[in-house]
Amino acid sequence: MSVSQHWEKEKYEKNARFVSDYGKELIEWLNPKKDEYILDLGCGDGVLTKEISKYGCKVLGLDGSQKFVEVTRKLGVDAIQGDAQNMNFENEFDAIFSNAALHWMTNPDKVLEGVAKALKKGGRFVVEMGCKGNVEKIENAMFEVARRHNFKAVKCWFFPTEKEETELLNKYGLKVKRMISFSRPTLLPTG
Repeated sequence: MSVSQHWEKEKYEKNARFVSDYGKELIEWLNPKKDEYILDLGCGDGVLTKEISKYGCKVLGLDGSQKFVEVTRKLGVDAIQGDAQNMNFENEFDAIFSNAALHWMTNPDKVLEGVAKALKKGGRFVVEMGCKGNVEKIENAMFEVARRHNFKAVKCWFFPTEKEETELLNKYGLKVKRMISFSRPTLLPTG
């Protein structure tokens, strides 16, 4: 069973702007080069997609939300609506970038299979995502409430350990050069 997600630009800007603010540092890891073709996987509102394009590379944003695709296009960046768990690119991208999106995709095997297929030989995959323990209290509370009320709870996030993520990446021929896990408690504007 898949989980339907709905994103709204205004609420995202008000309550989750920290996501792209934190992601700016990740662009340094990406190290975009002029004339490269880069996919922003789960581009959201396109703020980071636009930043990447400033390096002189061609960037394509991909997001599950048509609203976010439209917002990204308004920034002057090419974007398409699609499911990262069902991509059909082949040997197209010099790099794939993803900030705070992969943990929303509950079929990581399909995502990484698509990433490996979409990258050119020697391409790079630079990603930031939540890991084991992220929003654990919220997730536990959701499952407890569902259990108490006899609802079927659906897992809507994927938060792997470093070992689990490394094994998944290696399974699809994506070699880990650098991985950092760190705690970043974040106060939300909504409380």
